[in-house]
Amino acid sequence: PASIAATHPKLRVVQGDVTKPETLAAVAGHDAVLVILTPPSGKGVVDTFSVGATNVTRAMEQHAVSRLYFVTSGAVVDDPQLPFVFRRIIKPLFMSKIYADAARAESIIRASSLAWSIVRPPGLDDKPKRGTYRVSPEFMPPKSEAYMSRADRSFGVVYARANSDAYVHCAAALGY
Repeated sequence: PASIAATHPKLRVVQGDVTKPETLAAVAGHDAVLVILTPPSGKGVVDTFSVGATNVTRAMEQHAVSRLYFVTSGAVVDDPQLPFVFRRIIKPLFMSKIYADAARAESIIRASSLAWSIVRPPGLDDKPKRGTYRVSPEFMPPKSEAYMSRADRSFGVVYARANSDAYVHCAAALGY
């Protein structure tokens, strides 16, 4: 939470551990929950996304919080906009566990009773915010770049929130 610079009178940043359900009671009394996870390395058991999705959706259903924004990745699906080398070499050889877990998380979210939106940014970098990006259902917008600044990803999530009716029960991919 210390790295989240966004402030707003209606925004409350809460630290929790998605692998520990007892820390997720903090969702009570809120209108929406935004989940942005950093998966561990692809070594060993990789279940941060799926365990997190299970625990967060249960906590939200238990506390009657209906709106969920869950960030995964544009690489969860076999997106034709992603570079060939990434889709056919890097992803299957080095990142398959992480993306398989993110896909499991998306299935868990889709099966929930929540008003969910899955946000799929491309790869992230630390370049300055450009402020211009596109949102597309399921796959990255045509001719998108392979990377997006973290600042624009955060803005994209806010955009999805502001236009929430358009993205309920939808995976929205971000791209320049």
